[in-house]
Amino acid sequence: MMNKPWVAVIIGSKNDKDKIEKSQLREVLLSCGVNWAESVFSAHRHNLELKKYCEKALNEGVKLFIVGAGKAAHLPGTVAAVTNYTIPVLAVAISSTAYPNALDAELSISRMPAGCPVAFMGIDGDGFLNAAMVACQIIGSGGDIVSKMLLKKLVAYRESNMDPPEEHYHFHGEE
Repeated sequence: MMNKPWVAVIIGSKNDKDKIEKSQLREVLLSCGVNWAESVFSAHRHNLELKKYCEKALNEGVKLFIVGAGKAAHLPGTVAAVTNYTIPVLAVAISSTAYPNALDAELSISRMPAGCPVAFMGIDGDGFLNAAMVACQIIGSGGDIVSKMLLKKLVAYRESNMDPPEEHYHFHGEE
């Protein structure tokens, strides 16, 4: 599929597309020069298709998966299992109308059994941003010149998009 390192982003429902669109996931990956593909698969309704997609992605050189899921949030664990736990899965809990704080999804993701690793990145947009940044860190950890350039781009992105510190934004008292 792609000759550069790439990331597979999977969400469990087309209704969750807005969570990615409102996040900075695309901006981070784009600014760092990392290719990605976005897909929608339900762990429960598209199990066979999900397995085929993950196998195809592995054969095409995907470096890791970013997986967003809400409610029972079985999708990150399913992706990890389908890949035989050989590649990182960065999980994002997704809120819903029924579960606006995403606590159910967060607990499901964070309670993976021993030996079945899935990394929890956060909730909704913040989670997708964190996942994109960690994806760039992982891909950029190779030590070669391309990896070092990717990490420089990540630092530049972060510095240009994060609020600067405000020393003494409020000081009261005598000097």
